[in-house]
Amino acid sequence: MIRAIEINGFKKFEHIQIENLAQVNLFVGTNNVGKTTLLEAVYGLACGKSFLAFFSKAVLGRVIGASMQSMTPYRMVEAIMNCFHKENGKQNLLFSFRVKTDDDIFNITHELTPGELFRELSSNQGNGFNMAEYFSAITSPAPSLQGNNFNVPNYQLTLGLWKIIEDGTDYQDFVIFPTISNDIQQNKVLFLAYYSGAYPYNEEQDNKKIYSQLLRKNLLENFITQMNLSFDGLKIKNIENIPYPDGSEGFISLLMEDGERIPLYAMGDGVRRWYDIVGKLVYFPDTIHCFEEIDNGLHYAVQEQLSRNLLHYAEKYNNQLFMTTHNLEYMDALLQAAQKQGKQCLQEQIRIVTLRHDGQGVTHRVMDGAEALWARKRGLELRI
Repeated sequence: MIRAIEINGFKKFEHIQIENLAQVNLFVGTNNVGKTTLLEAVYGLACGKSFLAFFSKAVLGRVIGASMQSMTPYRMVEAIMNCFHKENGKQNLLFSFRVKTDDDIFNITHELTPGELFRELSSNQGNGFNMAEYFSAITSPAPSLQGNNFNVPNYQLTLGLWKIIEDGTDYQDFVIFPTISNDIQQNKVLFLAYYSGAYPYNEEQDNKKIYSQLLRKNLLENFITQMNLSFDGLKIKNIENIPYPDGSEGFISLLMEDGERIPLYAMGDGVRRWYDIVGKLVYFPDTIHCFEEIDNGLHYAVQEQLSRNLLHYAEKYNNQLFMTTHNLEYMDALLQAAQKQGKQCLQEQIRIVTLRHDGQGVTHRVMDGAEALWARKRGLELRI
């Protein structure tokens, strides 16, 4: 379990060191203070030397969403530039993570040697670095006219050289557009980690993976019970995945007590969000889970029950949670859910991490659940 993290030069953070982390950690603060960046840093350090996993989510995640179709070389370069704090050097850019667990300490450094395309976007890069010294980049051939159609051949463009150093051993790879990397042999991650954005619950394949795991672990009945408890008036009898009459694959559907079958995609945001969040804790055990805007789409009446589920499944499946929210309502719901499990849960399982601007940078405060509950009962605002 991660107990402390130190971030240097990554995106918004010139330097920040957060200690005394626990199993369930909630990041709060005003807009643009760095909550999502902190989640990305947690996910990024968990990736270790797995370049493709890190780059796809921590570098490009905000740009591409769920698709690479809108990506261009300039957009990729811009996203890369925004990973490095503005006070970093001109040519060899770097940022680093230091993480302390229950048993060990790990140091991870990322270093970029930028290619020529960076010079076109930023004068701060100084002299662009000619990647031809390292690698013969494949440039785009001119399109040719064939009949009435243009034939635009596939091409790759080398954008830079990325190096990851983990406790003295390094891995380096060229950043390639549009494939990101040509390395088919992926390095092992430091920790298993899953990142869930604010709107992640429209992937039918993920829904089916969760359903399969619930069936295989004989957890479906209890999962349905908890789902019904979370939403007033929801009366699910079963969750099903029935093929269509022609044998083609159907969608995950909910069989209601009155006999009606409703596709999960046709349910409201809150139901789909709950299914995705709680289901991922079952599907990915022994994992660091990063949830952006954990309460997004969920009515406040649902949030305490969700928090009870999070505490239960995190403990049962040995998951560590890092979450963001803007809402005091959700913070209070989490604290109330932990309080009902006892003082030990508040003190040992819950951390409220507040980020705030101090005029020179971003500072933070860490409170355990008992301290935060005491403060909230006295009307103190913990988001600033």
